[in-house]
Amino acid sequence: MEETDYTKNRILDAAHRRFFAEGFFRVSIDEIAADLSMSKKTFYKHFSGKEDLIRQIIERFLGHVSTNMARIVEAPDPFPQKLDNLAGFVGTLIGGISKPMLGDLQKHLPRLWDRIQAFRRERITIIWTGLIEEGKRSGDVRSDVNTRIFLLAVIAALDGVINPAVLVNESCSADEALREIINMFFQGILTGDALRQYRQLHQAQ
Repeated sequence: MEETDYTKNRILDAAHRRFFAEGFFRVSIDEIAADLSMSKKTFYKHFSGKEDLIRQIIERFLGHVSTNMARIVEAPDPFPQKLDNLAGFVGTLIGGISKPMLGDLQKHLPRLWDRIQAFRRERITIIWTGLIEEGKRSGDVRSDVNTRIFLLAVIAALDGVINPAVLVNESCSADEALREIINMFFQGILTGDALRQYRQLHQAQ
């Protein structure tokens, strides 16, 4: 890796940790530079400003999500295990984003928030459609399930609950809410053996 790429990735990693833990609005470039013992001049060699930095962080983050979701779905695991792995992976990612960061994205960075929402709907549709159709073929998902309607209902539930305006008044975290939504919805479409296996995995958590 070239020195330029190494330095840029150090900035991205450090800023990612601070932003996702504390929120975008309350962390300054000065603080990030200080964390890295780096001058602001070096920072501006790689990023035009704070919004450029968070945009690149989000794009890198979404690429990571997309790659790993595809890896989980394509793995040679039993369907209930794939479902549990996918829910766990997404839940862990969401759990790493603090409520202040979610709120800052929605309030101060509406274009990035819309980008995340669009990505979520698109990837849910593509990844989960493939997974549900696989489950139908293997007999793990009821054959009478309308995949499109089911996913529209899941997306509507996620949009309504995984929302800073909602979560700020609730005691549960975003990842807890997501896991519960997936648990409720998917228990309604799994067949006998798959349902028992999924419940065992869910209870083991």
